[in-house]
Amino acid sequence: MKPLRAQVVYALLGVLFASSYATAQEQSLAVGLSLSDCPSVSEGALIALFRLEMQTNGTEVLTPPLPEDRTLTLADVECTQDTRLRMTITDPLTAKTVIRDVNLADHAEGMQPRIIALALAELVVVSWSELATNPSPVTPPPATAALATQAIEAAEERLTLPEAPSRLGGSAQVGFMTFLSDNTSQAARGAASLFVGMSEEWLLELQVGGSLHFPYEGALGSISSRSVELSLLTHWQTKSTNWRSSLGFGATMGIITMQGIPTGATTQSAEHTGLWAGPTLNACGGVRLGPAARGTVSLCALAGWALISTVGLEDDVSAVRIGGPFLGASLHGSVIP
Repeated sequence: MKPLRAQVVYALLGVLFASSYATAQEQSLAVGLSLSDCPSVSEGALIALFRLEMQTNGTEVLTPPLPEDRTLTLADVECTQDTRLRMTITDPLTAKTVIRDVNLADHAEGMQPRIIALALAELVVVSWSELATNPSPVTPPPATAALATQAIEAAEERLTLPEAPSRLGGSAQVGFMTFLSDNTSQAARGAASLFVGMSEEWLLELQVGGSLHFPYEGALGSISSRSVELSLLTHWQTKSTNWRSSLGFGATMGIITMQGIPTGATTQSAEHTGLWAGPTLNACGGVRLGPAARGTVSLCALAGWALISTVGLEDDVSAVRIGGPFLGASLHGSVIP
């Protein structure tokens, strides 16, 4: 069924069925909608979108508790597995039940209520369509599975999905890192990131950050260090209703400036700029801010090895070395694709 045909069917049924049904029942068309065991689907969004679809032919959508004094077409949505749900349309007027199983993994998370609402509307139309040609059905017609499949296909054709919905995101973080060299150097660190979603599981992260190292105190004075870092990471992520985790790997490069501050008048101050770089591993785990929300708050662990290092000297002897293995931890606030 093409989009134009779907509109024609809605209009035809709205004229033929609404008049006969309203006359027989002396009440407006109504569908009872119930949703069970589906924490990942926004109930409010589904009800609002389904009502919007059914307004096409003047149909009222009711939710539990359903009235017992009205003859309702019942639309039930039940999640049978993490990513699968079953839609059941039970119509007492046609003595027909239409059942369709749908895999939500085939659709972007933010578009799932829209897909379900469209599919339910099409299934109701499929069930009611018999009254336009057979006002007094005797037995349920065969091939309901084929009709249900046609309804799902029509719903998907009517909805134009973007090729890459919500594929951008970002984060801000604060934390610390330490280089495990001969003279350990600790630093407070902050960073901001841009995420690009390559798929539902894979993300590309471009991160820009800065670190302020705690000063090294020596016999001749102190050495303070600060750096600006650029990281490029690829992440594999998993998400559920309430949590998200990810594992990333890539590389980090930093430009560090070291400044020597003497304690005595006989020693001159000096400043040195160098480079450090190496592979990086990042692991995060956190909570989502809602079942369908993109926002998360996470704790992340950082590990890597600076293959290129910079050394700060005191009296021609290595005093501070930014290089070798390093570890870190941070708190992230993120909007994830």
